[in-house]
Amino acid sequence: MKLGLGTAQFGSDYGVTNARGKVAVEEIERILRLAADHGVAVIDTAAAYGESEAVLGHVLGERHSFLLVTKCLPVAAERIGAAEARRVRDGFLRSLEKLRQASVYGLLVHHAADLRKPGSDLLVKELLDLKRQGLASRLGASFYGAHELESDMPLDIAQLPLSIADQRLVADGTLRRLHAQGVEVHARSVFLQGLLLADRVPPSLADRARPLQRIAAHARTVGISRLALALGFIASIREVDVALVGVTSRGELEEILTALRGPSHAGDLSRLAIQDEELLSPSRWPKVNA
Repeated sequence: MKLGLGTAQFGSDYGVTNARGKVAVEEIERILRLAADHGVAVIDTAAAYGESEAVLGHVLGERHSFLLVTKCLPVAAERIGAAEARRVRDGFLRSLEKLRQASVYGLLVHHAADLRKPGSDLLVKELLDLKRQGLASRLGASFYGAHELESDMPLDIAQLPLSIADQRLVADGTLRRLHAQGVEVHARSVFLQGLLLADRVPPSLADRARPLQRIAAHARTVGISRLALALGFIASIREVDVALVGVTSRGELEEILTALRGPSHAGDLSRLAIQDEELLSPSRWPKVNA
């Protein structure tokens, strides 16, 4: 498993437990230097992540050791026509300009539901053309559930939610099927926007927090931190190629790197899975950003 950096916090105050807000450029530079020094492989961004692409372009420049993955702008229309498909293409070309890159490793459809809209074949055609031109080495999409996986676009990368709390795509065999098909799996939300590590949950989620306490209690029982438990679970899933983590400081990344080097709890952790889909889906949380 490779480690990747999610960068939503580099361009906005993303995250229900993010008390620091948008990360300052100077801190981003420190984070990326540490990431490069410790072999962090992937940087994940998106056109919709505020200033993230532009900040990364400024800090990284053209020469760096990372595999860059970005996401195209979502399609607002219910039906995709030629104009909508061209806007996605043009938006990606602007992303390359912001990132100051001639090409990227991965280009993802930000909302996989766009691949199921009428006219999505036009979108797929544009994306495949970008790949043929060498502007993106791999194509994929960001998924929220197995029901979104059926599309006409050949997948090189599937980005999807996975954590010790959210084991749905392990239990239903989705990860196993993707791996068998040669699809590169990028796990996101591995800390559930920080809820798995937080001492306090936001008041709007307090009435759903009891299952999180079971995970914290298990970490105490086996004598490791919640961070080590969360990362150890992801590392134990052999189908995961990249684990994406979001940080707001160099110190947070140092803690993650240290936890990955330390002991983690092996064994069957399926009993810690949470079944409450409202809690597992940030887009359904009240009064917070997804």
